[in-house]
Amino acid sequence: MPSKIVSAAPTVCVISMVLLIIYVLFSNNANGDSCHHSSSDTFAVCAAIIAACATLYTIQRTLKQELTRNRQAWINEVRLESANMIAIVDKIKFYIGIKAPRDKLMEFYPALIDSCMKLRMHINPRDIVAPFITHQLDAIMNNVVGSNDHAEGGNAVDFNKINLRKSFMPWVLVLLKVEWERVKAILESREELSDGYYSEEVYRDQWDARAFEEYDIHIGNPIEQLFPGFTFNNDAIGEIQGSIEKLRR
Repeated sequence: MPSKIVSAAPTVCVISMVLLIIYVLFSNNANGDSCHHSSSDTFAVCAAIIAACATLYTIQRTLKQELTRNRQAWINEVRLESANMIAIVDKIKFYIGIKAPRDKLMEFYPALIDSCMKLRMHINPRDIVAPFITHQLDAIMNNVVGSNDHAEGGNAVDFNKINLRKSFMPWVLVLLKVEWERVKAILESREELSDGYYSEEVYRDQWDARAFEEYDIHIGNPIEQLFPGFTFNNDAIGEIQGSIEKLRR
């Protein structure tokens, strides 16, 4: 809300200045003897309003630049942390493939937990694609920490079968693309549109099946094909299926 007020402030100032000039002109006509004095007052007031408009424009520009820097930093952090997490998992798969001792695998687990948690905290649950990412992260963490969640019906993963470059990375790329479009909407003073970038309307308007296929995502496939090697509980399946249905509309 504050950003919207700041965005509208220069327009309000310009309208106010025009109305003030009109008012003073009418006043000058009604007070002919004091016309010169009124003109000086008009010039002073107009100069003050112009200065205020310039100040508000500078504030608005600064806020948007700061927001852009923050969101670009978020995009970079998610991109780098995702790459780091995928690389760690691939290393674990490599050592599993050569039948390395468990102690060797354990060396990667602390870093993997850190990476998963950082990504988990970066993802906005309001985003439609969030369930595709967060439930994979939960499954990996359950496996690594030896959680009882899987025994109680939680998410789980089989490191021998997963391929995060197919099931995880494409969704992250979609998320980052949408976030960048949202930032551009804010920079172009389209805040109302930027607020909708977490909604299904934006995905429906801009992301058809072919757009997802460019990222090697086939949303028509069943969940077990979209996320091979993952086992999700009923709640997770419901959230994932719900997001898929929204994307298909």
